[in-house]
Amino acid sequence: MKPKRKRQKVVVPPELLRLANAVDEFRDALLAVLTGHPVAKGVLSVVLPRAEVSSVPALLRPLTRDSAAAKMGQEFNGGATGPPIGPTGLNRCEMAILGVLVERYPKTTTARQVAIFTGYRQSGSFAGALTALRAGGYIQGSRSDLVATDAGRDICIPPRRPAPGPELVEDWCSRLESAERTILRVVVAAYPAAIAKREIAARADYRESGSFAGALTKLKGLELIRKVGSSDAGPVFSLSPELMGDGS
Repeated sequence: MKPKRKRQKVVVPPELLRLANAVDEFRDALLAVLTGHPVAKGVLSVVLPRAEVSSVPALLRPLTRDSAAAKMGQEFNGGATGPPIGPTGLNRCEMAILGVLVERYPKTTTARQVAIFTGYRQSGSFAGALTALRAGGYIQGSRSDLVATDAGRDICIPPRRPAPGPELVEDWCSRLESAERTILRVVVAAYPAAIAKREIAARADYRESGSFAGALTKLKGLELIRKVGSSDAGPVFSLSPELMGDGS
């Protein structure tokens, strides 16, 4: 009797996963334009005469939606490897959202928490993913109380993701530009206390210039920090508690 071969676990580099996320978002945006534009619809009807134009996303999906995790054997929780959701056709953003909700079940989760936990910005693609998951019966609830359904839990093995706290902070820092990363770490160091803009600049060793203001704006847009007040030293910011696992 031949001994069983031990399956080797392979972890996909975070950089590759981030690239795949970007490709997914670009594809979704492109498909939205193509299927919503009358001229593009006509062209697609000629190129794909036997297919309904509305089915174009489903036809193109296999080209990009076989995730890097499925192809390269990304390690998932519990040691399971391979595709996270099998043949359901969910894209990477939808899978990431569903994974968070399944992992946190039966606790409800806000859209803001999901965005921070998954690393997705609350953009049109993100909102579209929530809509698609609701339509598929995989999740339910409003943006303030999202929860996975029985159907969602049946199809999803939650992927390994950074735990709230230092690991999630460092995961975000690895995606940010230098100024944003430095500012975020200053705000993290002050947490749970809030910190004024002038003090952030001093600790980060930045002038309160346009680039500094731009970095603050981006961090606010990503909902990693939030304005909680004002002072003589300028606006006062605090770290989003969800980053540290302190959000409800």
